[in-house]
Amino acid sequence: MVADFVKALIAGKVDETRGEVWEHPELFFFVDWREEDENIAAYCDELIGPGVIEASWRGEDLLFTRAERSVVVPLSHSPADRHIALLSLNEVLAPEFEVRYVWAAHGADTAAMLPLRTEEWQVLEQEYGRATLDRAFLRLQPSPNTFTDSLRRPTLEEKPRWRFW
Repeated sequence: MVADFVKALIAGKVDETRGEVWEHPELFFFVDWREEDENIAAYCDELIGPGVIEASWRGEDLLFTRAERSVVVPLSHSPADRHIALLSLNEVLAPEFEVRYVWAAHGADTAAMLPLRTEEWQVLEQEYGRATLDRAFLRLQPSPNTFTDSLRRPTLEEKPRWRFW
């Protein structure tokens, strides 16, 4: 079941300037741009169920493991790695879970992430529509990198106030 605060974010009923997202560590996990990449899996694991995801090093390779499935995180040893780790996290969590970037925390040096079951994301999309959901949460893709690229939040389609013809 999706928390009321998440639904309030989607509906635009949360004052983002007050930093309310940071007051809900039971819903979101937070990734600083200087974060150790293996910690990202641990933060997510705390929210979706202890013992679901494990991060380990095999030589120079960081692996995220869930059940019998392991994904090597293709680290570049640059600030881009936080985003790369999040993409790898989504890869190992699929198809049961998905992590998305929280727009309400945009602009801070620490990003907020929301992990939900895939079915919950689908229900939210049916209830609010994809455009509204995308305005609240960014689906993680290879580009843009949420830590190194300039991000543009989708805007609501504005209706013309007047028309000549």
